[in-house]
Amino acid sequence: MGYTICALRAGLDGIETRAPIFDRVYYFNSLLPTYGGNSRLLQAKDLLTLDRWASLNRTENAAAVLNGLRIELKYDQHIVLTWTSILQNSLNGADVAWPIRRFKTDAVSTYIMQPILRNYLDAGEILEYWELSNICNKIFDVLSPGVFAPKNKNEVLNDCLNHLKRLTTLTTSIQGSIRQAEQALGPLATI
Repeated sequence: MGYTICALRAGLDGIETRAPIFDRVYYFNSLLPTYGGNSRLLQAKDLLTLDRWASLNRTENAAAVLNGLRIELKYDQHIVLTWTSILQNSLNGADVAWPIRRFKTDAVSTYIMQPILRNYLDAGEILEYWELSNICNKIFDVLSPGVFAPKNKNEVLNDCLNHLKRLTTLTTSIQGSIRQAEQALGPLATI
């Protein structure tokens, strides 16, 4: 749309460029009645400002996703510790009170829908984290009071303990990746 038309003349010295048939201002002014505000000429300074704004906006969005992941992982670490203790006590035959807290999966789900910074964060690890935390939440629901406990309760408890150990490993790995991603984003990521 923003083309400048030039007249060319072939001479003895080769092809040389003459002045444009009409200059940019005339061209954009001629578009104004038809296209209105959509036909503005952006100077280099304006384009640079738009590029910086878009870059800042992407950085802010990435930082928000990373902060959400970090907060969720920290919350889930407390859940892992609580449930590991309770499951081990139950396996040892103790009567335990089943807590009502469950893993949060909102930030992890958001990341899975729109993975960012794929060079730093492994989407496969985050997907595995999401899957294991949801499996554990389902197991916790079945073990809660008033809900039917499966006949193979000890096997289920051991499986859940294994899932919790894997979640701990994944949490450590993902938190390290988040730190690397924040360093890559620079100082804007910590705002």
